[in-house]
Amino acid sequence: MISRDSRSEPKRVEGLENVNVQAAFASGVVSAAIGDDGSLWVWGRSKRGQLGLGNGIIEARVPSRVENLAAEHVVKVWIIKSLYNQL
Repeated sequence: MISRDSRSEPKRVEGLENVNVQAAFASGVVSAAIGDDGSLWVWGRSKRGQLGLGNGIIEARVPSRVENLAAEHVVKVWIIKSLYNQL
C-alpha cells in the first residue's frame, strides 16, 4: 500500500518510473503529470469522473495514463477545486 504521509523532500512517484515527467500538478486530492511524449498521467480521488479515467473510477492510488487523450500531445493541465465539489 502506498503511504499518504506528507513529505518535506521530493520523492519519485511510484508508477512513473518509466515516464520522463516534464511537468506535475496537484490540487487537493488529485495529481497529474505530463510525460515528455505528451502523455497525461493522473492519480488521486474523484467522485464524478474528474480523473478522466472513466465513469466508476473513483480512486487511482498509482498514476494511470488518460487513454482518451492518447492521440493528443498534452502540454498543460489545470486542476481546479470548484465550489460545486465543496457543497
